[in-house]
Amino acid sequence: YALQIIHDGKTYTATTTIPNITKHIDSLYWRPAPVGNPDSLVEVRVKVTDPPGFGDYSRYYTKQNSQPFFPGLNSVFDDQIIDGTTYDVQV
Repeated sequence: YALQIIHDGKTYTATTTIPNITKHIDSLYWRPAPVGNPDSLVEVRVKVTDPPGFGDYSRYYTKQNSQPFFPGLNSVFDDQIIDGTTYDVQV
């Protein structure tokens, strides 16, 4: 989007772009929750392949039924460690 502000004869402009999505979910699956976890019956996970090249940040939100979306505990991360690999994330 673009923003233009004209104030006291001065013009201020700003623009931003949203980069193309470079990561895609390979698969979504579930498995039984770890023993001793009273809050959950299953654990939902995704498998993602990170394209080579640093700078691919990820953020995810989850929701249950009609509840609002909430970020996970580690829902924002970059690819410094996982660059160019396939990995699983609990969501």
